[in-house]
Amino acid sequence: MTTAPITLHQPRRLAVGAGTIAEVGTFAADASSILVIATPITAGFVSRLNLSGRITVFDAIPGEPDIATLEAALDVARKSMPDLVIGLGGGSVLDVAKLVAALWDCEQTLGDVAGPNRVAGRRTRLVQVATTAGTGSEAGIRSLITDPDKGNKIAVESPHLIADFAGLD
Repeated sequence: MTTAPITLHQPRRLAVGAGTIAEVGTFAADASSILVIATPITAGFVSRLNLSGRITVFDAIPGEPDIATLEAALDVARKSMPDLVIGLGGGSVLDVAKLVAALWDCEQTLGDVAGPNRVAGRRTRLVQVATTAGTGSEAGIRSLITDPDKGNKIAVESPHLIADFAGLD
């Protein structure tokens, strides 16, 4: 019987426990421009991250992010030119943050990276802070974006989507 090889991907740093959200500020201390991806509710927690420097918040993530939402987030990233992207929210927020970190400063589009292992790389650091339990998106290599025209979800899978720091407070 042959066993297929298994590859495990995990964040470079994982902080678990009450108050660990404050560790993000220490991790992000050298960032000069930070983009926080959130919902209108989770944007209220940005101060708990203890960030310094120039901070831009994009808080227009719906429960099921679609292509237009991703494009709007990418436009904000291209204007703010972050060296750190932070996802602060549930799975939908974290999925958008992954793609923004990977795509905002490259030539690839969502169509180019749809499917497994098609993301060319990522130059922007990524922090994921989960505010809900269950999806595991903060420590995963997948992202889902809804295509409302086709009525399906576009899946992207790549080790380049894994967080540099994931926090579970």
